[in-house]
Amino acid sequence: MRERLEIARRIKDLRYKRDYPQSFIAEKLFVSQPAYSLMENGQNGINSEHLLRLSRLYEVTADFLLSGNKNLLRSVVSYI
Repeated sequence: MRERLEIARRIKDLRYKRDYPQSFIAEKLFVSQPAYSLMENGQNGINSEHLLRLSRLYEVTADFLLSGNKNLLRSVVSYI
C-alpha cells in the first residue's frame, strides 16, 4: 500500500509541475477524470499501459514513477 501511495504522490507532483488539470491526464489515459483522481490519490492502482503513457507524457522513466529512482539513465550510460 505504501508503494501505491508513493507512486500516486509522484504522478500528482509531476502533474502539478506541468500545470495540467486532471481531466487532461485522464483523457490521455482514456479514463474518466474521477477514475484518474482515484489513481492519483492511491485508491486505484496504475496498470502497465497507464504507467507507460504517463512516463512518455512526463518524459520520465517508468522506473522513476514506480520507485522514484532518478539515476536509472545515468546507471545505464555508465554500464555501456
